[in-house]
Amino acid sequence: MKQIYVSRTFTTRQQRQRAVSLLPYIAVLVGLHYLRSAWTAMIFYQAGMAATLLHQHFDWRVLWRGWHGRDGLLLSVLTGSSGILLVLCQDIWLTDRASFQHLLQQVGLMSDHLPLFILCFSILTPVLEEAFWRGALGSTSTQLAHSDLLFAGYHILVLAAFTSVPIAVVSGSGLAIMAWLWRRQYMRHQGLAVPVASHFGADLSIMLAVQYLWLYT
Repeated sequence: MKQIYVSRTFTTRQQRQRAVSLLPYIAVLVGLHYLRSAWTAMIFYQAGMAATLLHQHFDWRVLWRGWHGRDGLLLSVLTGSSGILLVLCQDIWLTDRASFQHLLQQVGLMSDHLPLFILCFSILTPVLEEAFWRGALGSTSTQLAHSDLLFAGYHILVLAAFTSVPIAVVSGSGLAIMAWLWRRQYMRHQGLAVPVASHFGADLSIMLAVQYLWLYT
């Protein structure tokens, strides 16, 4: 009887995790694609992650544990180049430069408050995403896990609002690998310091690239 109880408990936990993992998709579909509001999508997404972590009594101290100088530096350089790559490859993913500003304006991102959006996104999202995707929903598998694929899938939905679907899918494949690397760092060093730092570098560089493209394309 005890074994059956444990099995059912584990199954229930899996079901809860799968249900919770749908929150980001709902946030993007409703906020970004239906309401056409990047602010709504971001706030809904961040609030959903924060509520989940608080409900699960997540140990926030793990966020600054497990720093490793070499791994942290290498990953931060790798992810920090994302924005540069975005600008250099704009002819590939930005199919119509003239419509880029219009696309951002359509989702509520205007020039006067774009810096505020960049600040809120770059500071809060890396922390919450690492705690949520690697911490609350993370797996101990050494291979690609469901949480890695779900993390990538959510970003494909975001990217599909700004570029072609094939490019969004290719980018999502890279993000699945990045999610796996971050999760492996968490497992290896027993902390999220390296994933959070390198994730922050990625998000900030991408947001600064968006600001650059807004101003100069």
